[in-house]
Amino acid sequence: MTDHERCRQISMLALIAQAAPSEFDRTKKQIESGELGLTDEYKKLALKLIETKKK
Repeated sequence: MTDHERCRQISMLALIAQAAPSEFDRTKKQIESGELGLTDEYKKLALKLIETKKK
């Protein structure tokens, strides 16, 4: 993975972290469908982030 791609992945995580609770379900579907272009490693992190924020 290039530095540019890694930065894009991290930027997506930052955007997900800022999502409002009302957006969690839609964002989770986008992550799982691959719509956001996250690698498997970052998909796991993003899903874990959403689950943590739901609590």
